[in-house]
Order: sequence, then structure tokens, then C-alpha cells
Amino acid sequence: MNKRIFYIIILIFSQIFTLSSQDLYFSQFFLNSIDLNPAMAGASIQPRMFLHYRNQWPDFGSTFVTYQVSYDQYISKMKGGFGLNLMRDNIANGIITNTEFDLMYAYRFKASRKLTVQLGTAASFHFFNIDKSIITSNSTTPVSTSAAVGSQQPDLGIGFLGITRYSLYGISVKHLNPGFIRFNYNFVSSPYKFNFYYSRNFTISNLKTIQPTVYMLTPAILVQKQSGSTYINYGASLRQGNIMVGLWGRTNLPMQFTTAIFSCGYTFGNWEFGYSYDYNLLSTQNLMPVTGAHEISIIAVFPVDPKRKRYGPISCPKFIEE
Repeated sequence: MNKRIFYIIILIFSQIFTLSSQDLYFSQFFLNSIDLNPAMAGASIQPRMFLHYRNQWPDFGSTFVTYQVSYDQYISKMKGGFGLNLMRDNIANGIITNTEFDLMYAYRFKASRKLTVQLGTAASFHFFNIDKSIITSNSTTPVSTSAAVGSQQPDLGIGFLGITRYSLYGISVKHLNPGFIRFNYNFVSSPYKFNFYYSRNFTISNLKTIQPTVYMLTPAILVQKQSGSTYINYGASLRQGNIMVGLWGRTNLPMQFTTAIFSCGYTFGNWEFGYSYDYNLLSTQNLMPVTGAHEISIIAVFPVDPKRKRYGPISCPKFIEE
């Protein structure tokens, strides 16, 4: 790709930042639970570690690349779960970087015989930086770089999670302390981000056979609203044994179908590997020239020592027990 065009795009992106800072939207939200809602921390019976990689617009190289690692587990003495989340966005091979560190806690209690509730909170720290030396050495457009320095800001988030035997639903709010990025003498606001999530498990099998093949169908919907943007993610995954496949869609308001998402996964022992690809339908309408996004996830589950005192596991849907 021509470098001049490449950096013009980056400059345009920087101007967008002066209006509003939008969070990254993951396609594998059905796996990336702790980033979705702090109340998810410790929801699984077993401790988990999550590794995630996303490459947005791969035709342009490493234009928008995100790395994430998280860990969560339930601790009986805390009467809830805790989680750690570290995420880093690299834009234009590191010209713009945003690093986020989250510390989460979720308090658990029984609301009724069939409903378990977790109330979560997250304390976050953001580190935003622009490499102004690269911008000035490669751009033919005048840029004010005297103020293009890094900035840091603490942040807060809260969440609610409801768990039944077959379903899971939750609400979360991020950026309770908005407005932290400084660029070109401007402070960029980071608006509130609202997430609503619901999923339910259905078991499918042929009971007329002696040894029926069992399938687990999990439809889900995720509604995300930040500033003037609202996205509705919906679809379903189908699991049989160690294999999982999924088909998802993303729609914005006013109800424009923007993205089709294809996902697959494989479970090997205590490890689960997932892959998804975003197909941008706006490119077929000549509204956006670049298509595609790759996501790769790895989930490691650490079995609880059977000799230790159990903490009373809750009836969680399949995808968060693993």
C-alpha cells in the first residue's frame, strides 16, 4: 500500500478521535465474557485464562491490531470472583497505542432457588500514546505535534449478571469516568458504553436411538450502545463434542446489516481454540472499500483440586463452565 495513502487514513482517524473515542467491538463476544461485563468475573466453576488476538482490516497489514489476556476465578473467602484484564490496541503499526488494565470483582448471591446473581465492578487504567516522530517523518500534511503526547486516566465500570440453569443475561456500563485522551490540544471524550447480553442453551438429540448424538445450540444477542452508535449482534453457535461452529450477524441502527461473522472452535482437554472471520457487507454496497477481520482466541481452564473444599458451584450455561 502507498505510504502516503496509509498515513492520510491515519490522520483522518486521528481527527475522528477529536470528536469521540469509541471502544473496540469484538466479534467473539460469546467467548470474551470478562471484557463484556465485570460481573462475569468468577462466574465459571473453574479458573480461566483467556488470550485474544484481533486484526481489523488485514488487507492493510497491521493497521488495527488488538491483543488481550485475562484471568478470572471464584474465591469462596471473597464471596465472589475476581478478574484481571489487559488489552492493547496497536493502530498503524504502533503509531497510536491504547493500553487498558482492568481489575474486577463480582459479588455472588442466590436471589432465588433458580436464579444466581453477580454484581460486578471494574477499576480500569488507560494509557493512550501517539508516536509523533513517525507522523512528522512520513506525513506531508502539517500536524501540530507539540501536544501529541501520551495521557493516562483511571476509569470505572459496573455490571449485573443473572444466571439460571439454561440461560445467562447481563447489563454493564463502562466509562463512568469519561474524557481522558488528549490530542492536538483537545480532550477526546470516551462516552458511556452500555452492554446488554442474553443467551440460552438448548439440547438437541434423537431420543429414539440407543446412543443419541447430543448437540448444544446456544443462540445469543448482544446490544451495545456508545455515544451515537448502536450495534446489535445476534446469532447462534452449535456444539457437538469437541467441535463448535457459529454464524452471527451485526446490525447498526437504523437496522443496516453491516457484518456477517463466521466462527469455529475446537476443545482439546482443558484448552479451547476459537477462530472467527468478519465479512463486511458494506463493501458489497460500495460504502467501505476494506473488508474482513480475523479473531483468534485461546481459553485455558484450570481444574479445581477435588481435595479442596468446594465453594458451591452454580448452574452455569455450558460456554462459561469451560
